[in-house]
Amino acid sequence: MRFAVVFAFLAAAACTDSTPIDTGDVVVTDDTAAPSPDDQKADANDLSTTQAKTVRFELDQVCGDTWCDGDFDFSFKKAVCHFGAGTCTITALIWPRQETKPIPVYWRSCKISGLHRFEDLIDTAPNGYQSLHWDFYEKMTTCTMKIVSKLPPAI
Repeated sequence: MRFAVVFAFLAAAACTDSTPIDTGDVVVTDDTAAPSPDDQKADANDLSTTQAKTVRFELDQVCGDTWCDGDFDFSFKKAVCHFGAGTCTITALIWPRQETKPIPVYWRSCKISGLHRFEDLIDTAPNGYQSLHWDFYEKMTTCTMKIVSKLPPAI
């Protein structure tokens, strides 16, 4: 059953609860705005610019075959790690795959613990091939599933 566009807009607006979802190693927050360039510069990050880009690229690479294969698509926009605290926050732009316009977009973040160095996020093979570290992949799976469970259904 398709809902009216007005109902979809109201449902999307109602999904702005900013209460974090805490599940041990993964805390999901509902962000209401895109990170600004000033936010990205001001936030201390233990990842180099190249490392942060690699994390976002590898997340986007795996996304099409996993989390983004359903009703929602993700674009990972920011990765900030504080290795002394053992945490990284991954921020994504998410939108439903739907025909009805306008298509709502959602900014969401996951703060993931148990990450103390770049190698906890990205595995690098001797030949230079890089991929997500398995533990990080599993935590990102938890993150994305919790995000999707809180989003209004695509119409």
